[in-house]
Amino acid sequence: MSLPLRIGFILEGLSVPAWQAELMEAVGSEPGLERSVLLVDRSGTSRPPAPAILAAYDAVDRLLDRGRNTRLRTVEIATGKTPVVEWVPGPDPARGLEPEVRARLSEQRLDVLLDLRAGGPRRELPAVARFGLWAIRFGACGLDGGGLPGLWEIVERGSLATATLEAQGPDGARRVLGQTTCGTHLYSLLRTRCVLVAATVNLALGRLRGLRDLGHGFLTRRSCGPENPETSRPRSPGALRLSEMVATCGLRLARRLWEKALRDDFYWSVAIAPRPPGAGLATLRDAPFRELPQSPDWFHADPVLFEHQGRHFVFMEAFPYATGKGVIAVSRIEPGGAMSPPETVLERPYHLSYPFVFSQHGQILMIPETSGNQTIELYRCERFPDRWVLDTVLMDGVEAADATVLEHAGRLWMFVTMASRGLWPDTELHVFHAQDVRGPWQPHPLNPVVSDVRRARPAGPVWEEAGRLIRPAQDCRLGYAAATSFQRITTLTTEDFAEEPFARLTADQLRWKRDARRTHTWCMGTGFVALDATVSRWRVSG
Repeated sequence: MSLPLRIGFILEGLSVPAWQAELMEAVGSEPGLERSVLLVDRSGTSRPPAPAILAAYDAVDRLLDRGRNTRLRTVEIATGKTPVVEWVPGPDPARGLEPEVRARLSEQRLDVLLDLRAGGPRRELPAVARFGLWAIRFGACGLDGGGLPGLWEIVERGSLATATLEAQGPDGARRVLGQTTCGTHLYSLLRTRCVLVAATVNLALGRLRGLRDLGHGFLTRRSCGPENPETSRPRSPGALRLSEMVATCGLRLARRLWEKALRDDFYWSVAIAPRPPGAGLATLRDAPFRELPQSPDWFHADPVLFEHQGRHFVFMEAFPYATGKGVIAVSRIEPGGAMSPPETVLERPYHLSYPFVFSQHGQILMIPETSGNQTIELYRCERFPDRWVLDTVLMDGVEAADATVLEHAGRLWMFVTMASRGLWPDTELHVFHAQDVRGPWQPHPLNPVVSDVRRARPAGPVWEEAGRLIRPAQDCRLGYAAATSFQRITTLTTEDFAEEPFARLTADQLRWKRDARRTHTWCMGTGFVALDATVSRWRVSG
């Protein structure tokens, strides 16, 4: 589209939660998008005050947060030159908008009207914008209503906080444009909700970019239906149930502080197992894995297999507790399947991990994770396996995790999670594509292509099984690296992306390490398969 998309917003007033102001500001500064009008609903929706016990919980929650999460605070919108239209919805939506309001909206020639009110879309509104009315609907507990909704998901550990972006066209047809799925904090409602709204801002902005880049074809794609059926819960639990819920959060906080002081949950180790020709995931998950011996002063994680001149190698992150900074190491796989002691092959002033090693055009290359340097860096091997030099900085000014490259359909694809707006790099998967590994790398128009804490962050190289591409991903719904999920990629083009669940592997399913607490890498190689796991150990002894 040659002209910028004109976006209108429906608000409940000019004093709004900070995340809504952030979204409107992002739209106004995005090339090809224009903030055109603010439609203010003056119906004066009132909400009952929170029960006293929840108000007390909220006060403690905010005190512990120390002002770090601010997206739910109320801020005043700087309207600037953006027209403001005030509107009082009538009791009968079928009567439509008042002529004066409709005329003022028509003057703006809106492409999208985005409803940020707590209530859902109204029937008289879609026709005023070319691509209809878009609305954000939060999960079963929502962000609207009385009290402090969202507490149910925290108490029901394993529940997920969700937000869905829906569109209602001028013809009345509805479709789901996307959904974000975030994990819940162990005890903090404030942090849970702030993470959810940050991801919601990115989802809405990403879908507006998709409409800008793909035009009307974006809306004719298949509807991305909600992946998480909502569970019906009462809005206002009784006083006894509220007390139990708040007490549960308090006990979790106490237990977390105790465990953090006395136990180390991140003592990672690497293991490999033989892979017979054609063996798939279902066969190998129970294979006889052999663990890499290591010192208690180091841990090893993120194994990536590579074959060179008929020999097999395992590249990995090596983390010395003494420095607190990861380096890249390599271990040779001996003919009997044992691994040699790891040797450091790459060290930088910043933390390194996830050494994605691959070959292209006769060169051996590596993209380690360098999020601590806010870069994605490509290294070239000058002498295998121990001499690497920086070849190209592929991206700069980004906090990107676990970049994974795939060659498919005559093009290179990079899967990587990005951290933005205070999110951890475990929720949003971005895809880039290029003809050459050195770039330029073009962003996919649907970025983030996945906004789901259960399957966003890469967990190893993509491989082909039974004619399908299988993508390992970290499942962080219960915390970092709680499990590894496997997704089957069904569509991968420069204009579309889709995948579906294939399998899931939890730490307690690892037969070779019965005390494992987490697992977050799976590498399917030629002749071998590698993974990692972590155990919990006491920080003090004796």
